[in-house]
Amino acid sequence: MTLTDFIRIIFNNIILVITIPTLVIVLVLVGTINTPKEYTSRTTVYTGIVSGNNMGNNLGVGGKYVVPSIFDNLKTIKESGKVLQKVSFKLLTQHILLDSSDKEILSQASLDHLYNLIPEDIISSLKVPGDFNATYKRIEAFTNKNRINPIYKLQASKEYHYSIYALSRIQFYRLKQSDIIALEYKSDDPALCVHTLNFFLDEFIQNYKSIKLSETSNIIEYFISQINDAEEKLKVKEANLQKFREDNNILDYIEQVRAIALKKEDMEGEFYDEKMRYASAKSSVEFIEKELKIYENLMTKNQQLVITKEQLEKVSAELATAKLLGGISDQQIEALRTKASKLKVDIELVIYEIAKMEYTKTGKNTKALLLQWLENVIAESKSKAKLEIFEERKASYKKTYQDFSPLGSEITRLEREVGVSEQEYLRMVESLNLAQLRKQNADLTTNLSVVDAPFFPMYPNPSKRITILIIAGILGLLFIIGILILLELTDSTLKNIDIFKEKTNLNFAGAIPRIEKNKKVNYDNLLERSIKLTIDNIQNKIKDGNIIAISSTQKQDGKSFIGELLKKQLIIKGYEIKLLKINENKEIENLIYSKNGSSNRLELAEKTTISSTGILILELPDLMDNPLPDSSIKIFDLILNVTRANRKWKKSESAFLENLKLKTKNIYGIVNGLKLQYLEAFTGEIPKSRNKIRILLKRLSEFEFKGSSYI
Repeated sequence: MTLTDFIRIIFNNIILVITIPTLVIVLVLVGTINTPKEYTSRTTVYTGIVSGNNMGNNLGVGGKYVVPSIFDNLKTIKESGKVLQKVSFKLLTQHILLDSSDKEILSQASLDHLYNLIPEDIISSLKVPGDFNATYKRIEAFTNKNRINPIYKLQASKEYHYSIYALSRIQFYRLKQSDIIALEYKSDDPALCVHTLNFFLDEFIQNYKSIKLSETSNIIEYFISQINDAEEKLKVKEANLQKFREDNNILDYIEQVRAIALKKEDMEGEFYDEKMRYASAKSSVEFIEKELKIYENLMTKNQQLVITKEQLEKVSAELATAKLLGGISDQQIEALRTKASKLKVDIELVIYEIAKMEYTKTGKNTKALLLQWLENVIAESKSKAKLEIFEERKASYKKTYQDFSPLGSEITRLEREVGVSEQEYLRMVESLNLAQLRKQNADLTTNLSVVDAPFFPMYPNPSKRITILIIAGILGLLFIIGILILLELTDSTLKNIDIFKEKTNLNFAGAIPRIEKNKKVNYDNLLERSIKLTIDNIQNKIKDGNIIAISSTQKQDGKSFIGELLKKQLIIKGYEIKLLKINENKEIENLIYSKNGSSNRLELAEKTTISSTGILILELPDLMDNPLPDSSIKIFDLILNVTRANRKWKKSESAFLENLKLKTKNIYGIVNGLKLQYLEAFTGEIPKSRNKIRILLKRLSEFEFKGSSYI
């Protein structure tokens, strides 16, 4: 749909476009005659949420989200049904206590309205003269008793003074980006506006404070309980660790293990050094003893020497043990030394006896070898005794390691448990400190301050009646325009040439306008112009002696009207024309619609008394009910099928014409009764008188900004 089409729809239905919005305006005007006057009171409250005394004002990066969230919480409290119900109770209490109307509290009309809502006997039973609190408690108890009492029903209704619905219309908004919130309330009673806001402020501030304080109090109680539990748990873990250390004689496990490791490492070094000394001495003794076996007669001396040597080894071992481990007195050590010296002297005497043989078989001096042997024997004995002690110490260290290894794992586990419990305790203490800080912060920030108290409105609000009427008119206008556009878009008739071509699938011959009561259009000239253009489109098909059929698929499509126009215009062009309606000439009808039909053009010309150069135009009945025999179709040089533009095209008609096109190619379509706006696609712009405004609108709708009607 183009802009031109839209404007034409509006102008073609201008009466409806004006009438419907006017009717809607009148209905709204009548409906708003008795609309009560409305008064507005307003109050502002300072919250101090962002810029006030806030000990925990750490909004950080998320502040832009936190602050709106806090104001949303305030708005939610404002919409709380509990808060609004208490406000309703207070309003009812204040008004029930009135013996007569008071313009500062409630007007007479509003008081009468209250007595119409609640029976007088119930009001009397709830009223405690001069006692606001007692009356409030009675009203609250009476309301909560059941759900069928009038006050409960009143609060649940949409009544405009005391219902939750009415009180929920209190407007709440933040003033720009400040800490101040504004509250507004509208009512038909100015005094009711003021007292509703006053009661609401009391309940709103009290509810907000109780929520914030109860929240922090519950948190503090929780953390105190958790700290006590954590402290007890920590004490148990510390006691377990202490008992384990006492039972296993552990002062500092790490230092003790380190000291044992160092001593063991030193002992290992001494042990390997002693093993080397022992191996060296033993090897020397074995070599020398091999050299000293010279004579058999020395066996006795040797045995004596061996016995004495063993005694010396024993004494040397005891003396070495005493030096390493201690455990005996100095006198005993001195006695061992004396005994060792005596044994050395005895050995030297034996050696002396043996040394009488000055040289060995290998030529070595026996005395020198014996002295060397003695020294190595003593060294071997000492090393052997020391090695035994080292072995005992190694076994002792091994046992110590075996004992300390599991102790280390257990003490680590116990210390870890103590650490975890200690961290848990410290976290709880930190959380308690934060909770106490939040409580102090809540004490500061929950003190909402009223900046501007609710004022008594002296004048009603400006009436919105004119605005409502304008909106009603616009809606009515949009409604009727929408309906007209919808009807246009859903129109399934052959309303324009493009649709006609698409639906009928015929060769387009021409279009004939619809005759309307429009004095600005010369329809005679328009009809003449349309039929001329139609004849021009089929001129190459019109010749002397032609037989032309004017048909239609349905009745009342205007075949006779178009036949007359065609006859008139062809006569003007100089053709001999004869127009016949078949249903008015039985002889010709029988000839055309006989069983075998007629293929003899001469016979048909004789029946119609038309010369051989004349053109015969036959108007056929509707083809769907009166189909032509195949033999008769062949005698027509041209078939003009006429279709009304204001009717719906059927699929059966398309199928019929497709079948007819298989039998003859000389079939053309003419659309009849086309509206003027659609006819212009065929005839061009239709000449008619237009004022300057319509000319301008037409150019604007067609985006013809630079066009002109003359050079």
